Amino acid sequence: MEALDLLGAPPERTLEERVAAATGRCLARGGLRRLSADAVAAEAGVSRATVYRLFPGGKRALVEQAARVEAARFFARFNAVLDGAADLEEWLSVGLAAAAAALAGDAGVRALLAATVEADGPADPFAGLAHLVQLLAEAATPYAARYVGPAAAGRVAEWVVRAALSYTTCPSPDYDLRRPKAANALVRDFLLPSLTRFLDEPDPSDSSPPG
Repeated sequence: MEALDLLGAPPERTLEERVAAATGRCLARGGLRRLSADAVAAEAGVSRATVYRLFPGGKRALVEQAARVEAARFFARFNAVLDGAADLEEWLSVGLAAAAAALAGDAGVRALLAATVEADGPADPFAGLAHLVQLLAEAATPYAARYVGPAAAGRVAEWVVRAALSYTTCPSPDYDLRRPKAANALVRDFLLPSLTRFLDEPDPSDSSPPG
């Protein structure tokens, strides 16, 4: 079964999610330079005032806030599948495969993530990339905490996001993450060995005496 088949149909979008998705579609067609509140409003079927109310602060704020909404929706869509994961290996394997397949099939989300980097300005594109990593890691952290505990969750989520972005934006012939078996191979070969120390660290919030 392909990774996206596990996810089922996406849930109905809220108004905020509709506008965020419309922002991505506008970016996919015309890029950041041609993005406007009027274009997003027309694409989403809402008024320009609604766009400003939901995402205030100008073009850069629109892109960043829309990306945050789409990132949260992205992880929420995996929630039912990831909740059923037996362990960290399965969670990472299913999550990476589903994320890669979803990105490959959604030009709007890809454009929105790319614009998040571009919006920080051409003078320092790496700063924009770091911004994107932070945004996605924040959305992934609550899920990582289920397997490594809250103390290490942020660092683990960031590491996994960095790996996922690398392999989805610059695919490897050895690890095509859209294929669940390849995603699992990457997890076994590289991710799990690097995360072992986090699995062994005690959770500082657990005050129970050692057994």
